[in-house]
Amino acid sequence: SVLSLAVQGVFPTYLVGYLVFFWTAAKCHHTLSSFGVVKLSARTMSLQRKFFAMITLQAFLPLVILSLPLGLFGVAIITGISMDLNTLALSFSLWLVPIVQAIVSLSFIVRLKSVSAP
Repeated sequence: SVLSLAVQGVFPTYLVGYLVFFWTAAKCHHTLSSFGVVKLSARTMSLQRKFFAMITLQAFLPLVILSLPLGLFGVAIITGISMDLNTLALSFSLWLVPIVQAIVSLSFIVRLKSVSAP
């Protein structure tokens, strides 16, 4: 049935996606912390922090964007509610992922350009 497919196939892979993201983020933090104190300029540290925030957003936002529609889809499957046109929300959320990632990159570049301008 569709419910068993969702419970056994879709939701576990989505959970694995979140677990891999958080495990990788923790591993990156631990590895970067193990380097000790590195002497970098304040500007370099600021740019690295902003870049890290951008990369984290680019990795995490697709999971966030897809959470709501997939959650609604899961609830509809479990409760037996007809989705009808609501399945379009899932399609639109898939289209939003590259758009949001591009906006994150563009905002980083625009801020970087405004800081670098004389």
